[in-house]
Amino acid sequence: MQNSYSFPHSLILLAVAAIISPLDAEENTPASTTQMALPFALRTIDYGEWGQLEYSRIILEPPDQYINLSEDLRSPINETVWKIAGESIAEVSGILLKAGISNDIVARILEPSTILKNEEKGWFEIHPPNEVVLGLTSEQREMLYPQLMPRIGANPFFQPFALTPGGIREITEIPTRISNDTINLIDALTYNIGRVKRFSDVNFLFSRAENLEEKRRILKVLGRESSLSVRIVLSDESNLKGLEYYWSAGGRNREILPILRSVVRAPGVERLDIAHLLPPTPRKLIHTYPSPKGYGIAGDMPDCFWTAFSFFADDPPERHLDFTNHVFLERYEPTNPPFKLGDLILIQNNEDDSWIHACNYLAEKLVFTKNGRSMGRPWIISQLSQVVESYLTTTDVKVSFYRLKPGYLR
Repeated sequence: MQNSYSFPHSLILLAVAAIISPLDAEENTPASTTQMALPFALRTIDYGEWGQLEYSRIILEPPDQYINLSEDLRSPINETVWKIAGESIAEVSGILLKAGISNDIVARILEPSTILKNEEKGWFEIHPPNEVVLGLTSEQREMLYPQLMPRIGANPFFQPFALTPGGIREITEIPTRISNDTINLIDALTYNIGRVKRFSDVNFLFSRAENLEEKRRILKVLGRESSLSVRIVLSDESNLKGLEYYWSAGGRNREILPILRSVVRAPGVERLDIAHLLPPTPRKLIHTYPSPKGYGIAGDMPDCFWTAFSFFADDPPERHLDFTNHVFLERYEPTNPPFKLGDLILIQNNEDDSWIHACNYLAEKLVFTKNGRSMGRPWIISQLSQVVESYLTTTDVKVSFYRLKPGYLR
């Protein structure tokens, strides 16, 4: 049985979904190591219970096998087509005008030569000229693109690429093997939903690509994600007992004590990547992508909630969707500073308290997170402020911290 999987937007990946534990190390797919090896500016974090930390930014890129399985490449549409549901051209015209498109342009793109009624699907198919697509403002894209059919993950207008808060410029500071003109075009076609940057016009880019390899490179660049490589700085003066207490999380993460003690005492060893100090689940997942062979359950990928609630779990549940409310109410309680390793962070809609995102506190302003239920979104370390910004489709959100109740080690 074939299932389709969502990449950061809509990259549909065709794979067989097997119900296999997400913690099988062979099933995790690491990001492109050539991208991770390139250095960025080193930053330090103020000394705290966690010790002295330093970090540098890295760029993760989806593995080649994910791109090669993309339905975008299997059956690409090399032109822009807007599919708008409606009973009449007048109704379609109203949708376009409501999106802020001028009367002159609406009249132009609704000419018989550019519009076709799909009776079977119940929508009109519009082939807008390139200059119309290029001329749309961010606000017009924000208003129009969510109206474009069909409402499935394969439609990049309905489920757009999620770009980092800094946009395409932030993830193209290292070589991309696509032209500057293409990067400029992506930048010009990027739009905001609230304060979140999105990109939908992948078919417009494909129409200008010279060959299949260029299309692959475009998809790999659009799928890039920024993460942090974090290290603890060690010396003879390091407070070993303090470090042990913090990184063992009050006994919930005691397995890291041997490596921490040995590294602190080892002559000439001055740094240790904090990936070695994380509990088993995030230690195996950090900077990897969910595998199409090992993560699909009824076509769903692990999401932020599965990730956050599994932080201390030795054997996380295979079900991704139906256990979080029960676990949250039974095992967690609100907490205040100072925050501890593994504390649960909830980002909620301030109006109705609905959950938008969850992640885990690591140290200072750093969190462990998976930004979305998608095979194309890796597990990363990020600054909490950037994670919050990535979910600001509404400006009214709140951030709350929770901790496992005493007695619950996992």
